[in-house]
Amino acid sequence: NVLFVVDFLNFDFNQRRIQTVLYQYIDKIIKLEPEILSNINNLQDSIHIEFMSIMEEFPFEILCKKDSSILDILKMYGIRIKANVDEKIFKLVELVQCLDLAKLIILVNVKQYLDSDEIVEFYKYCVYNNVKLLLLERGSEVSPLERERVLFVDENFDDFFIQ
Repeated sequence: NVLFVVDFLNFDFNQRRIQTVLYQYIDKIIKLEPEILSNINNLQDSIHIEFMSIMEEFPFEILCKKDSSILDILKMYGIRIKANVDEKIFKLVELVQCLDLAKLIILVNVKQYLDSDEIVEFYKYCVYNNVKLLLLERGSEVSPLERERVLFVDENFDDFFIQ
């Protein structure tokens, strides 16, 4: 339910959990499209026939799996998510929204890398995509930005909202 990102600049969009969800999402889309599924199955049959004709040349028996699942095919083709460094934080929101990957994104120390205007734009992007966001920052008490609520915890672990 939570996607916790400590270092968004080095976030791996192709980690196993995300790849699995991406493949399942694509698999579901393909299964809802009978024409696409039929085309894939026909292509698989053609490839199998070609492999079998090549294997007949050998003096020994070779086994070949006839049917591969959509997930197997996606893995074989190495489907991956591409993200440039300067757009990674926005891609993260798109990923969570599109694949329903988490209900909340927690980002650590984002304000070290983005200025106030970029943060406000990022907040707007999260609201537009209906993605919940929590930033964990280290530092002194600051006044909140637009669309921001700040809960400050001091060295005595006393907490209070900054308005």
